[in-house]
Amino acid sequence: MESKYMVIIIILLIALGYIVDEYYFKYKKINPDILHAQYGSGNGLLTSLLNAKRKILTIRGSDWYYHKNQNFIGRVRSFIATSLTKLSLNKYDFIIVM
Repeated sequence: MESKYMVIIIILLIALGYIVDEYYFKYKKINPDILHAQYGSGNGLLTSLLNAKRKILTIRGSDWYYHKNQNFIGRVRSFIATSLTKLSLNKYDFIIVM
């Protein structure tokens, strides 16, 4: 059972490395004036950590509202997504709600 969790952790670390490469190193090359993140959760949190003159976040209902009517995995995902969204909101200049 432990090896199964280790494989999952390794896959998550590889995915995190890919995300850091996509967001941070490629972002440094272009140095934009405006950043616009679609969706909250992880995407919104990663974009909030980058520097730009103006940052815009577009969130939808599932980024903001916690869903209690789902199975356990759905509730955990919803809790994590809403928590990450709320952590990043104060770092944006403009927020669009759809």
